[in-house]
Amino acid sequence: MSGTSVPFDSTPGRPECLYAIFTPAAKEEKVMAFAHIIEFRTDKLDQIRSGGEDYEKDLAGKHKVRRRVVAEDQDHPGRYFLMAFCDSYEDAMQNSAPPETDALSKKMAALVDGPPSFFNLNILEERQF
Repeated sequence: MSGTSVPFDSTPGRPECLYAIFTPAAKEEKVMAFAHIIEFRTDKLDQIRSGGEDYEKDLAGKHKVRRRVVAEDQDHPGRYFLMAFCDSYEDAMQNSAPPETDALSKKMAALVDGPPSFFNLNILEERQF
């Protein structure tokens, strides 16, 4: 998918990014419909990654996650965000059902500092450039 070319709006006080979001030319088809984001702090990222890889192997071909991203906060080392993208909220809920998901959750809870924060987001728009 390629980005839509939107002319720069030079209206004072109106940033180009907002102009691009709210103009009809910026509308594109939905690629992902749901994102589950987990924010956590840890000094055991390698162990968390290993657990995630094992989980993916255990559920190979069965899980509903289409894309997974792990990111570290540039300004706060040790603060991470795991973003899992599914085609729909229903797919995300099906992905939460297997016992392997519960086991992974418990394993990860033991590796993070404090309780993680969870965000369930409906994807309204996605653009790639």
